[in-house]
Amino acid sequence: MSDRGNGARLAGKIALITGGAGNIGEVITRRYLEEGATVVITGRNTEKLERYRERLIGELNLAPERVLAVRMDGSSSAEARAGVAEAVARFGRIDILVNNAGSAGARQRLPEIPLCREEVQLGESETLADSVGNLIGITWNLIRAAARHMPAGASVINISTIFSRTDYYGRIPYV
Repeated sequence: MSDRGNGARLAGKIALITGGAGNIGEVITRRYLEEGATVVITGRNTEKLERYRERLIGELNLAPERVLAVRMDGSSSAEARAGVAEAVARFGRIDILVNNAGSAGARQRLPEIPLCREEVQLGESETLADSVGNLIGITWNLIRAAARHMPAGASVINISTIFSRTDYYGRIPYV
């Protein structure tokens, strides 16, 4: 039995995938398209989103309207609402929301973790508040923005991390 599916399990479904052009999101996006879904990929980097969209259209021989790239930082409630609004304006609804976006931030030992923006030194750093916004805010913001546009029977899939249960040196705020 092939693991490729029949290409129709998600036919007619509209899926919004946060972080849809990076790492795990790339695989999810490709598979949803192979299974017949129309997909909205979101992320913070417009060029990366568009490159991946064009690559998918070419490699999977897709009609361009099957993939929409939307620049959005889900940790911002305003951007989440705007991104969802763009998807809904184009497709009318969201059947599947995949909360995949996230970032582990910079590696820092516990004494080095700034707790507020005033403590952030020059260079790359992430505050505890940034981590909470990343880990909880993205999911919360997207569910709130999308829920009113999701019909009965729609699905929300939240992707998390194994690092809440295993060692992850230098990433305490993330875990």
